[in-house]
Amino acid sequence: NNITEKMEENEQILIELKQGMDDIKEQQNEYEEELKDEDEDIELEENQYEIYQDIKNKICQETASMNLNKSALNNVYSRKKDGFDVFQNEWNVLNKRQEKF
Repeated sequence: NNITEKMEENEQILIELKQGMDDIKEQQNEYEEELKDEDEDIELEENQYEIYQDIKNKICQETASMNLNKSALNNVYSRKKDGFDVFQNEWNVLNKRQEKF
């Protein structure tokens, strides 16, 4: 009788231990899944950052190119304006001479 009770107690303890092991295994699986999800999130963030850096670099390159073009156009404008100013001055001198005659 006492042995039967001990066996039943031991059987109950074994059932509880197995349930505890199953719970721990389930928690471990959930934790591993969370780690996997976190790894995927980190990888996604790294990819997004890489894309951001690529876009930023392209914008910097385009800005530099546009600044060079702007500088070249400013130089052309200055030369043309200088030429026009010379022409305007000569025109004014000719008009004054013509007025004197």
